[in-house]
Amino acid sequence: MVEARIRELLDKHLAATDLFVVEVKALPKARIQVFIDSDTGLTIDQCARISRYLEQHLEEEQLVPENYNLEVSSPGVGQPLMMQRQYRKNVGRKVEVKLTEGDKLKGKLEAADDEQITLRIKTKDKATKKRVEKAVTIPYSAIQSTKVLVTF
Repeated sequence: MVEARIRELLDKHLAATDLFVVEVKALPKARIQVFIDSDTGLTIDQCARISRYLEQHLEEEQLVPENYNLEVSSPGVGQPLMMQRQYRKNVGRKVEVKLTEGDKLKGKLEAADDEQITLRIKTKDKATKKRVEKAVTIPYSAIQSTKVLVTF
């Protein structure tokens, strides 16, 4: 119930911005985690404003006990992508995709639409034995998880 209400409050509050809710978790010991993302980047000040907004509404509506811990942040590096909007935001970046059948593919995320992603991978051509690049289209239904790879 708390998670659904937080999502509802934030969807309304963030509607006119490029910010969006990725995940809301109500954890034991009155701990609430809210993960927000943005099409253009999320600042600490934005997280603080969202936290204050939520605190006000959670307390007014008495949705949480008197002593609770609210954490508002962006999903951390290495956290799996959870929404199509996150895939679109990360087009051009290197990702690792774990398929529901268990295989893993690494490559550059070239495109993401409402049904699928396109990944440019390097593979070995069976006939010539040379490394080649090819585009692979993967429906979201075949994806177990996707993580953005940090390259230096």
